[in-house]
Amino acid sequence: MDGKEDLDKPSEALQCEAAAAYAALQRFHQLALAECAADRDGDAPLPVTLEWSPLTTFDQFVSDAFARCRAAASERGPIRERHVYCYHCRSVCCEHAKPNSHSCVFAGYADTGRPKWMEFCNFLLAVDDDRVDLLFAEPPAVLARVIGRRTLITEQLESYGRKSITYRILGQVVAGYITMRGLCFALTIQVVEGKRHRLAVQVIMSEEACETIADAADGSSLNRIHNAIATTREQIRKIDNQWQAAQPNRKRKKELTNQIFSVLNHLAASLERKGRQHRRRSRHAEERSSQNRPVHKARDDIRTARVQDFFRDEIKRSIVVIGKNRRSHVFTEAGRHITSLHIPTDKIESRCRRKRYCPMATADITRFREVVAAT
Repeated sequence: MDGKEDLDKPSEALQCEAAAAYAALQRFHQLALAECAADRDGDAPLPVTLEWSPLTTFDQFVSDAFARCRAAASERGPIRERHVYCYHCRSVCCEHAKPNSHSCVFAGYADTGRPKWMEFCNFLLAVDDDRVDLLFAEPPAVLARVIGRRTLITEQLESYGRKSITYRILGQVVAGYITMRGLCFALTIQVVEGKRHRLAVQVIMSEEACETIADAADGSSLNRIHNAIATTREQIRKIDNQWQAAQPNRKRKKELTNQIFSVLNHLAASLERKGRQHRRRSRHAEERSSQNRPVHKARDDIRTARVQDFFRDEIKRSIVVIGKNRRSHVFTEAGRHITSLHIPTDKIESRCRRKRYCPMATADITRFREVVAAT
């Protein structure tokens, strides 16, 4: 060694800067893919090539980098919960991939492969459903309609996905209106075939509405709708196993397609029936259905819960405390008790993975316990 500085090796200061930049890019990559729903457990790392130069502005870099992450995510997984695939943008993350209103349903693809969304009552008029007036009767009816693939791709051009297997809708049910929190919601439930010829059930509705239905009290009208959708998922899962084996056999696939539409017809009838039950159900009956909620255990569970059992609900802006025997208690930040219910462990874990439930800091838990004790 002659004691001269190794000119081929970056200085320690430069290595520190490079390490910080590298860590920042890793975090950006992770967060961007999470927003594009491409951070599923068990997936191999998704490579994304990012470009930068001294002439690139910050806004240009962010826009280009996110677009590249979105494109990569769409190539991996064109099926994303509560979204349809946009053939125009080749993405499930663009502004066209989900309804722009809680009362809209999927009405098919435009000629350039862009998803069309339509107010539920207007869509029923468009498909010549003569029951629309029942939506505005007193009391209003819940209506559902099965829609086949041909209706949804009438305008779509072949060059924009008409025959593509990327997101092939076999059929769907549109239903509405379902009243939640004073608003009228419509929903779209699709059976979709993906690139690997796997079947999936897609529920197109806002995340908050889906969570409200999933969290509804046992026996309530919303809970019955949740159960009907869950039954449909299970039935399609069973058909999917046969669908894989039937790929070369067109006759068998036609038989299975008929089974799929039988499931969809049953779902439509079930949603309408549950809507009628909802109209007949008295407020007293709804209250009785929720009497098995563990409300009386809320304060006891707050005192004995572990630190890891306190969460912030980032969607509903509330605090959730997990007690014994799957008991869950929901509070406002000010310590007011909202409700108590039983949430399955797998559902809690799913909400944690999706970062809907975020762990609370120990200091915040201490303050929260003091607030509740004082109320």
